[in-house]
Amino acid sequence: MNMTTTTARAGRVLRALATGDGRQIRSYAERLGINSEVAYPIASTIKFVRNPLRAARYKSSLRLIKRRPELVQLQDEKTGWGKIVPGTVPGIEPVIALMRKLRDDYRKTMKEEKDAFYIRTIFSPKHLSDHKEVLDFVLSDELLQIAGEYLGGVPVLMTVQGWWTPRNETKAGSQLFHIDNIDHRQAKFFFNMEDLESSGGPFSFLPADISKHVLERLPNWRRRIEDEEVFQHCKPSDVIEASGPTGAGFVVDGCRCLHYGGRARNGERLVLMVSFGRYLSPMDAAVNVTPDASWYADDPLRRMALALD
Repeated sequence: MNMTTTTARAGRVLRALATGDGRQIRSYAERLGINSEVAYPIASTIKFVRNPLRAARYKSSLRLIKRRPELVQLQDEKTGWGKIVPGTVPGIEPVIALMRKLRDDYRKTMKEEKDAFYIRTIFSPKHLSDHKEVLDFVLSDELLQIAGEYLGGVPVLMTVQGWWTPRNETKAGSQLFHIDNIDHRQAKFFFNMEDLESSGGPFSFLPADISKHVLERLPNWRRRIEDEEVFQHCKPSDVIEASGPTGAGFVVDGCRCLHYGGRARNGERLVLMVSFGRYLSPMDAAVNVTPDASWYADDPLRRMALALD
């Protein structure tokens, strides 16, 4: 490698460190042989240095979130998850009605794909502008409290997706155990838009403490992992399913909890997934929210959750 090439590459690295997002920073770190366990803290630190006052504001403004005593520390620090009983979060009824309509409309237009695994994303962040009822639900005091307490500051909305999983016989991709490789922690909510049984392929996971035990014993664990490998180090009965009645919810740290979903063998799944991250999260979610600048003009807390202020 000549001096010109070396200088140009060094310049790109410096620009990424100075102005790039976490994804760019991680990419350059990997080229240098630095794994994500080291790259993520570097990316978060750089993000803090760029704007320490804003980072401090996200932490101190946690006190602005209205708290319900029964929801305090609902997402457990040790296990990384918590269960939300139906009726806990107000405003879910119109969301359920919308997701069912979108699913029914989609079903009319889809072509049959026998035994194929596919999650149909019937609602994505681009739909938020047209459906304020969903935005109000995902930015409710209840979800902000649960996520904020676990993440240590006002949480930032990363993505909102409505998923419909028809019956399938496959076991591939996200149907295999994996970890969300976007940060060291997250608050990922799943709400059942219809009654969901085990046969419908619910989101299924190992608690964070058990996942840690398993991951420490697996080589190259940032990949899709077969059940047989995982169950060499824990029991199948350790897996928790996010099944239950309409309106029931789970919050799970997908960055700490090994998980899979979509194994809908004798049923189907209709869920709303909402993910929050830290303001200093090194990476964006795969499908992030692009908010309208006019949203919640008189609500500084929710504007922070949308990373607008």
